[in-house]
Amino acid sequence: MNTVKCVLFCLLFPILVWAGEANITVTVNSPTATSFYVSHVENFFSDEEIGYMFNLSGNSSNFSITLDAPKFVDVKYDQATIRLFVQPGDQQQVIFSGHDPAGTIQFSGSGAGNNNALKRFMQSFGSDYTNRMYSHEYLPTIFKEQLAEQAGMLSEAQYFALVEKTKREMQSATAGGSGQFQTFMKTWIDYEASANKLLYYHVNKYLFRGAELQNAINSGGSLTGVQVNNDYALKNPGYVKFLSTYILALNNGMKLNNKGVEFNFFELAGKHLQGKAQAFVKTKLLFKTYRFGQTDLAQEQYKSFKLSNRHQEFNALLEKAIGSTTEFAEAGSAPDFTLTDENGRTVSLSQYRGKVVYLSFWATWCKPCLKGFEKSYYIRQKLEAQGIVLINVSIDKKDATWRSTMQRIKMPGINLLDSTDMMMKKYNLTSLPVYHIIDKNGQYAFLPTEGVRDIVEEFAKLARQ
Repeated sequence: MNTVKCVLFCLLFPILVWAGEANITVTVNSPTATSFYVSHVENFFSDEEIGYMFNLSGNSSNFSITLDAPKFVDVKYDQATIRLFVQPGDQQQVIFSGHDPAGTIQFSGSGAGNNNALKRFMQSFGSDYTNRMYSHEYLPTIFKEQLAEQAGMLSEAQYFALVEKTKREMQSATAGGSGQFQTFMKTWIDYEASANKLLYYHVNKYLFRGAELQNAINSGGSLTGVQVNNDYALKNPGYVKFLSTYILALNNGMKLNNKGVEFNFFELAGKHLQGKAQAFVKTKLLFKTYRFGQTDLAQEQYKSFKLSNRHQEFNALLEKAIGSTTEFAEAGSAPDFTLTDENGRTVSLSQYRGKVVYLSFWATWCKPCLKGFEKSYYIRQKLEAQGIVLINVSIDKKDATWRSTMQRIKMPGINLLDSTDMMMKKYNLTSLPVYHIIDKNGQYAFLPTEGVRDIVEEFAKLARQ
């Protein structure tokens, strides 16, 4: 097997449940490209894809992927995307012509029946994916543009009838395949339809006042035919989309929490979800807030969540994520450096001996870095008011790019640029963002290793020492 593996996104979660390998052979007759990509959503906490590139040896390539549940897996060749239904333990063979992948695809092996059924389904419902997003970065949901337009033009009854009609057509189009495939597709279609109904309340949220919207959602028929709290469906993309859409729809009827919309989401999950579904959404929210640099939600919610949550696998995942995203450097002295700030002044780390320093590494292209500055803005202001020195080092290559980003994003503190890779070597940077706490003696300092990390209080303690 001649493969070049390239992870598109670094995921923080290990696979803590039963998993198995699926083996797939791709054969391309008359190839028009020498490689193809394979991608799938590895977990629904991050909502990010993991992807691989495989090189063709001659006209074929054989590879294995590890899955923790049956999933949709996309094979992207040249300009075509082929969706597969893959289960742990599958031995699949996929054959197509490089000149017309979608029109010539053939399946054999243990997953052939499932993928022939999925092929027929995708021919009817898998095209026209111009998307519109009705979501927050913490709970992403995507719908077809045409569907959103229909939700805005039709009455609630007309729109729901349209969704139900499409649901019946989709169910009819899944004939064939194994029992596992049928169960997976039924779950996906049922919850997709319910999410599509909830879309009506996003598009038409201004037609309702306050609690009227929440009452309409819970009693208007959008939840008919589905189990809102379904422990067994948490690995199905349809159910995960439904949960996010449900919380987002309910939020449209709430007054915005002045601390941030994520506090609304957390409150709604506690009020309207139960059991594992509630724990799943809360874990997802806590993970996302850490991923984007927001600590407020975790500081106020994580301790109580950890104590009350009976689903220990989520606690383990969250502990791993929090530990990974806020890890600090090894013990010892922080390397000194000298750089120039945006006003042309020379700044060295050593000139701040006797003060506590919060050192942040970032770059314009690093989305979590920018979200981190946005979400931690008020915390950083509090730290600066306490006498903490905030130093933000960009590793961008272009001065103009660095300056234009600082005009868009508020970054309290001293802003420096290193376009030479010096800091990457000095601080052994392999990913971004990276944060370091440096005490008054120039030594690395650490936040508590157990439980939630209250940054403001811990900095205050360091500053008083």
